[in-house]
Amino acid sequence: MKKIALYLAIVILLTSAVSASFSKDISWEKDLENGYITTSPIIVDEQVIVRTSGFWSGNDRPNIYSFDLETGEENWRFRSNTSVNHDMSPLLHVSSSSGSCGSWSEMILAGWSDGKITALRISDGSLIWEAQTEVEIWGITGSMAIDGDHLIVPTRSGIGSFCLADGTVKFHTNLDELGWRNGVTVDAERYLLGNENGSLYSITNEGVATKLHDYGGKIRHAPLVTNLGILVHVQVASASEIYLNDSLISTEGSSPAIPLQQGDDIYFGTSSHAIKMSCSNVCEIVGKQNFHTNGEITSITYKGEKAVSFPRNNQDGGWGVSTFESDITILFSEIGTYTTAGIFSTEDGILVFGNDNGILFVHGSESVENIEEESTALAVVIVSSLTIIVLPQVFKSDKKVGKEITLIFIVLILVFPQFAENWSKEVQKLGPESTDWEEDWPDEWLGTQVLVIEFENEQIEFGGFTGFNTVEELTVYVTSQNNISVVTEEHELGRWITSFNGEYGNGWEFNIDGKRSSLGMTSASIEEDSVVRWMPA
Repeated sequence: MKKIALYLAIVILLTSAVSASFSKDISWEKDLENGYITTSPIIVDEQVIVRTSGFWSGNDRPNIYSFDLETGEENWRFRSNTSVNHDMSPLLHVSSSSGSCGSWSEMILAGWSDGKITALRISDGSLIWEAQTEVEIWGITGSMAIDGDHLIVPTRSGIGSFCLADGTVKFHTNLDELGWRNGVTVDAERYLLGNENGSLYSITNEGVATKLHDYGGKIRHAPLVTNLGILVHVQVASASEIYLNDSLISTEGSSPAIPLQQGDDIYFGTSSHAIKMSCSNVCEIVGKQNFHTNGEITSITYKGEKAVSFPRNNQDGGWGVSTFESDITILFSEIGTYTTAGIFSTEDGILVFGNDNGILFVHGSESVENIEEESTALAVVIVSSLTIIVLPQVFKSDKKVGKEITLIFIVLILVFPQFAENWSKEVQKLGPESTDWEEDWPDEWLGTQVLVIEFENEQIEFGGFTGFNTVEELTVYVTSQNNISVVTEEHELGRWITSFNGEYGNGWEFNIDGKRSSLGMTSASIEEDSVVRWMPA
């Protein structure tokens, strides 16, 4: 019985250790001293990355900064010596990958008011490549978007497509109408773009433009694609109008904000209200709160709950946070100045934000694992060994007690799902190593990520990929690039593929390097040289 008690004690302690975590407070601020912050900062790889904008004089110029998330120490900065004013295009983070036009490393993309596009190395802010677009007083002021291996850029008078690998231009289409903060949307096989004339354009991925609608006002955001059609919030004289395709569905206050879309829920803002609209069966306003907001609306995690933040663009400053189930809450009004940039939030609830005085703030706490990966692996090895060695002895001496211990062990796994996940990962590592390499594959695929799909009558293979972290990321990218249709279903364990190119059967399962994964494709991680093989179940 002493052995049994010892065994249970070790299991409970190790389970608790694997599941344990603690929070560390993160709170600091930086005066960037030149210009103002007009687009949301972002957090990438424990870095806070932010850009400045403003009216430049003397030697002042806009910069992109990287700060250490925990300490606030500056990692690097990139200075634009030729930017004019109004650098309002949001920063884009792009993971390393490859496509038909080449391969690229992880980078930060920025569009500038002088028409330049810069691709910056994430590690030190050095310039990877630079491209130039046309300038009509200003250059790029709207949000850019990614389409496969190309960057889609809304310019002052048109739209351009640039290779992510080296900035080579695929096309540039001039629309003969000027835009301002005119973000672009990637939708299936077209791009959607509005402008200051209220024109909404559809552009093919070869650059052929067609005017869809003419609203007669100003479109200053990326158009929103819903199941019911295209939504735009148009600025008109002393008011604004929300359209679904060519139908006016609501007239609202002046100076519309940049809206936020979350599935069927759309969030708008004006100088009068924060607005929630639902577009499930019909597009209708389901919530409206008095508030003055004209900047970026963002989704955040606040006090452990999902909410929407609205920058308050008046002298009182701060941000309004709402779930539209209660009154709007004002945060950080002590900053006391105009705010237009949205709040960036991590899942752990760290908030990063900046105001029109160029002050950057980081506020919140970070959940930190209290045990290293090696310790997790060791815990699983110990518990596995005890299970293999001790339990048989217990069953031999007392089957009833053995069954009780087994039941306790199963309950512990159910109660501590994090332990169950780590257990699955580590037990996989305990098995014999296996490879899934086929001798007829090209040598250049060695050391890269490979995806294989085994159909009933054929096997198709794709290789040479880098930078993908999960089975889902690699699968989605490869199938989209090669016109392979995929049907998925949502389950409690994540997304599940039921069909490739119309072949259903009993669903599909995958191996990683010849081993069946105990995790779903969303959570199953892969290495830089992994082979992912999909097979009918």
